[in-house]
Amino acid sequence: MLWILLAAGFSRRFGSPKLLSPFRGKPLIEATLTAYRAAGIEPFVVIRDNDPTLASHLTAQPSEKLFCCPTDIAAEGMGASLSWALRTLSERMSTDAEDANPARQALAIALADMPLIHPETLSHLNVLGTTLSPRQVMRPSYQGKSGHPVLFGPGLTGLMKSLGGDEGGKSILRRPDIQVTHWPTEDAGVLFDIDTPADLKVSQEL
Repeated sequence: MLWILLAAGFSRRFGSPKLLSPFRGKPLIEATLTAYRAAGIEPFVVIRDNDPTLASHLTAQPSEKLFCCPTDIAAEGMGASLSWALRTLSERMSTDAEDANPARQALAIALADMPLIHPETLSHLNVLGTTLSPRQVMRPSYQGKSGHPVLFGPGLTGLMKSLGGDEGGKSILRRPDIQVTHWPTEDAGVLFDIDTPADLKVSQEL
């Protein structure tokens, strides 16, 4: 399964570059990536092409899976950034081997401002993603509320490439031909994304 970590936002509600804000002794995005790597996951990270500070920080990390989304596309919203990333990923990855073709794999779409998800949760989702039917979507849920990351079956890549605006994958979830299932978890981190300085302060105490 392929994992894509969306980090191309503009932090408008936060008021400053939130992904480099300190979170428990390290930049927020590094805290998020630490959880994924502890789960054995190395996601593709999508950032804006006019965010050199974040790019420099990430290129100093072990991963080479960094995608710089054109700013004019990122400004359209999350859906546009995701669509661009999937098209670019398809172009970069070899289609000769079946397991290297994004169209033949499930996709997990994750948000870079959610550092509280437990590595064990991510590990479970990574396994569950390999069991998805082609047009199935799976979401973790906590106390009945749907969270992130969201897993998409291998038959949905084409639809996701056509996304636009700021809606992300929500339009796909509303389609009548899509099977949406939920995986209950006791991990409240699947609900907690950091949008404001107040969110960051609360998250430090959890």
